[in-house]
Amino acid sequence: MLKALKPITAICRESKAWAAMAALLTVTLAANAAPDAHPMRFDHLTLDDGLSQSAVVSIWQDSSGFMWFGTENGLNRYNGYEFDHFKQERGNPDALRNDFIYDIGESADGALWIATKGGGLARFDRSTESFRGYHHDPADETSIAGDVVRTLLIDTDGGVWLGLRDKGLDRLDPITGRFTHYALDGGEAVSVFALHLDGANRLWIGSDQGLYRLDKETGKVEAFRHDPAVAGSISSDRVRTILEDSNGIFWIGTHGGGLNRLDADTGSFVHFRHDDSDPSSLGHDRVTAIFEDTEKRIWVGTSRGLNLLDAASGSFVRYNNETGDRNSLSGDAISTLFQDRSGLLWIGTLTSGVNKWNPKTWGLGLHASKTLAATADAKPKVTAFATDASDTLWIGTFGDGLIARNRRDGSTTHYRHDPSNPASLSDDRVMSLTMGRDGMVWAGTMHGGLNRLNPASGEISIFRHDPSDPNSLSGDGVMALFADSEGLVWVGTFGGGISVYDARTDSFTRHVADPSVSGALGSPRVTGFAEDRHGNIWVGTDADGLNLFDRETGRFRSYRFDADNPNSLSSDTVYSLHVDENGTVWVGTRGGGLDRIVGSSRNPAGITFRNLSQKDGLTNDVVYGVQSDARGDLWLSTNYGITRINPATGEFKNLHRRDGLQSEEFNFGAHHKSADGTLFFGGLNGYNEFKPAELSVSKVLPPIMLTGLFGPGDGTKAGLPSELDDGVDLAYDDDSVTFEFAALDYVSSEHNRYMYKLEGFDKDWIDLGTHRRVTYTDLNDGNYLLRVKAANADGVWNEAGFALPVRVAAAPWDTWWAYAAYVGMLVQLGLFLWFGHQRKIRREEEYSERLEQEV
Repeated sequence: MLKALKPITAICRESKAWAAMAALLTVTLAANAAPDAHPMRFDHLTLDDGLSQSAVVSIWQDSSGFMWFGTENGLNRYNGYEFDHFKQERGNPDALRNDFIYDIGESADGALWIATKGGGLARFDRSTESFRGYHHDPADETSIAGDVVRTLLIDTDGGVWLGLRDKGLDRLDPITGRFTHYALDGGEAVSVFALHLDGANRLWIGSDQGLYRLDKETGKVEAFRHDPAVAGSISSDRVRTILEDSNGIFWIGTHGGGLNRLDADTGSFVHFRHDDSDPSSLGHDRVTAIFEDTEKRIWVGTSRGLNLLDAASGSFVRYNNETGDRNSLSGDAISTLFQDRSGLLWIGTLTSGVNKWNPKTWGLGLHASKTLAATADAKPKVTAFATDASDTLWIGTFGDGLIARNRRDGSTTHYRHDPSNPASLSDDRVMSLTMGRDGMVWAGTMHGGLNRLNPASGEISIFRHDPSDPNSLSGDGVMALFADSEGLVWVGTFGGGISVYDARTDSFTRHVADPSVSGALGSPRVTGFAEDRHGNIWVGTDADGLNLFDRETGRFRSYRFDADNPNSLSSDTVYSLHVDENGTVWVGTRGGGLDRIVGSSRNPAGITFRNLSQKDGLTNDVVYGVQSDARGDLWLSTNYGITRINPATGEFKNLHRRDGLQSEEFNFGAHHKSADGTLFFGGLNGYNEFKPAELSVSKVLPPIMLTGLFGPGDGTKAGLPSELDDGVDLAYDDDSVTFEFAALDYVSSEHNRYMYKLEGFDKDWIDLGTHRRVTYTDLNDGNYLLRVKAANADGVWNEAGFALPVRVAAAPWDTWWAYAAYVGMLVQLGLFLWFGHQRKIRREEEYSERLEQEV
C-alpha cells in the first residue's frame, strides 16, 4: 500500500470543506435550456460534384428513382454519380424557356412538371427528353395568367395547380391544355408561394396576402390574416410554406413571422418565434420550408439554419454551418426540404448547394467531442469506458480528465486534475477504466498512476509507484485495467509490467518481465487483459506478443508471431482481448487483424491461432477493440471504421464515418459493453453508443437504370431507359459497346455493388464490385439479354434487377437473304453450266452426224 495514500484520503475525509473541495474537483453540466442535440453529419453536393448552380430551390425524386434539383441556373438530374443538366437553348423549342427553376412535380403518367421564373410552366417528357412549354398569351384568356410560376401541385385528378407571382392561382387541365384562373381577394394582385391539398380535398394557398382555403366543390375561398388586435391570428400575412402533418395538424411558415400551428378546434394560431435569449427557440423568423419525415419528426428550414421541432415542448434543436466542420450544414440559408424513398433527408440551400443526411446514422448514437467538453474550446479524445449499476457511463479522455455521464438525463460531471489539490484526479490523460466489485471506479492515467473514485462521495484515492515499496503500484503509466471474477483488479502498466490489487490487503502483487526467469511475464508493456472460462488470464503486450497466466501455477506462457508458422499469432502487438459467450478468445492486433484462439488454456502447448484480416473482409488490420453482441456477432473498432463479423457465416459488414461513426479512427482501449447490451466505441472525435439489435438496415431495393451507352472510341450517352424499351440494336461493324448503369440508392452510392450477365454470351454472373460499366467486343450476331442486379451500401440486393435486350445485326453477306441470293446465283450458275453442257453435247452430236454423212 502506498504510504502517501492514507494522508491524501485522510485529508479529504477529515476536511469539513469536502463539499466545497468536491465542487473544485468536478464540474457538473446539467442539460442546458436547449434540447439535447443529436449530431448530424451532412454530405454535400456542390459545383465541384457537377451541380449546375449553388442556389437549389427545389428537390424531387421521380418514379424511376432519379433525383432532380431545380436551381437558379438550370434543372439537374442526379443518379448518385453524376449530373445531367437541362437548360434553355436559343432556337430550340423543346428546351426550357428559363433556367430559374422554382418547383418540380410529377403526374401519374410519369411526366415532370417544372415551374420557372419567367418561362412559365414546362412539361418534361422523359421518353424524348424534351419540354413542352405553357406560356402566357395576352390574346388567349385560357393561357397561363403569368410566366413567373412560384409553386405547383398535382391534383388527384391530374390537374395542375399553379401559384403565380402577382397573378394569383391557376389550374391547368392537361388534357385540353386550358387554364382556369381563380380570383383571390376580390381580384387583387396576389403572389402565391405555397399550395397544399388536405385530406378533405380542400386547397390551402399561402400568399403575400395571407393564408387562403379554397373549397374546390363550391369555389368558396376563406382567408386567414394577421390581425394585431387578435393574439390567435396568424403571425404574418407573408406565408411561404404549408405542412399538414400525419396527425392532421397544420403548420404554416411565414416570412418574418416565424412558424404557426393552426388549432383546428378554435381556428386560432399558436406562434413559434425566434428569441435571441432562448437557444431552444426557432432559429429565425423567416421560415422557408417545413417537412415531416417518416419518423414523424418535423423539420423547419429558415434563412438561418435547420431546426428540429420537439412538438411536445415547443422547443427546437438548431443545426447550422460551423466553421471548420466539413460535415456540418453547408450553408444556413435553407430553401427546401425533401425525403427520398430510402429515407434520406435532402436540404437545399440558397448559397451552398445540397445537403444529404441519413437518419439511420442516429442509430449509431454519436456523441461528438464538443458535447463532452467542460469548456467550449475543448475536444476530448475518448480513451476508455466503464458503466456502473446506477446507469452512469464513465468516460476516460486524453487531456480532459474523467467524465461521468448520466445516461438517463444526459447530465455530466467532470473530474479534472488540479495541481493545487492533491485529492483531485492525478492526471487528465485517462487511459483505462474498470469497475470494481465494490462499485468503485478505477481510472488508470498516462503518468499519474491509478485513481480509485467513490461515485457516491466523489472521493478519489491515488495509487502511485514507490520504488521503496514492493507492494506499491509497479508503474505510473496505467494502460489497462481489468476486474476479474475473484474481485482482483489487474493493472497493466507501460514499462512496469502487471500489478494485481487485492482489496482484502489493500496492496498490490507484482508480475514483472524478466527474460532470465522461466514462466515470467514476457513484456513490461501491458495493453490488455481477458479472463477465459477456466479462470486463466490472457495478457496483451506491446511488441512482445500474447501471454497466458495460469492461476494454478502462477506462471506465464508467451505466444509470438512467427513468419514461418501460419498458425501463430498474427502480430506481436496486441491491442484488445475478448472472450465471447461461447468461451472463444479473440485477439485484436496492430497490423495483423483479428486472431481466434484455437484450443484451451488447460493445454497451452496445443494452442494455435486462426486469423481474419482485410483479405477476408475486415475494414482494417489495426484492431483497437473487440466486443460481442447478444446474437454472437463480433464488433471490432479499427483504424478505419468498425467491422461486424458473424463468426458462424463469416459475413462481414463494415461501417464508416458516413454511417454515423465519430471518426474513421478509434482509440486503443476505448471499447465497452454495458449490462444492457449497449456497445461503446471511442475515438478522436467522441464516441458511438448503440444496441446492435436496434440498428436498422435499409430494406429498400435499389432501382437500377441504364445511364449510358457508349460506342467504340466515343461516348454516345443514352437517354432514360424508356427510350430503350425495345432494347439496343447494334450494327454488324460495332466491334465494341459499353453499357453504364446506376443503382439509384443514394445512401452511399460509391459503395453500391453490381453484378451482370449477358445471356447468350456469359454462362455465370460476373461481380463488378462497385464498378458500373461493362464492355463487350466482337459479339456474334444474334439476340442477347443484358441483366444487371445491384445491392445498396447495406448489402440489400435487387435480384430482379434490370434487363435490356441487345440485338446484334448480321453482316450483309451473312444474312438469310444474302444466302438466298447465294443459292440463286448457284442455281443460275448450275443452269448456265448445264445448258452449256447440253449445247456442247448437241454440237458434238451434230458434228458426228455430219462426219457420217460425208463418209
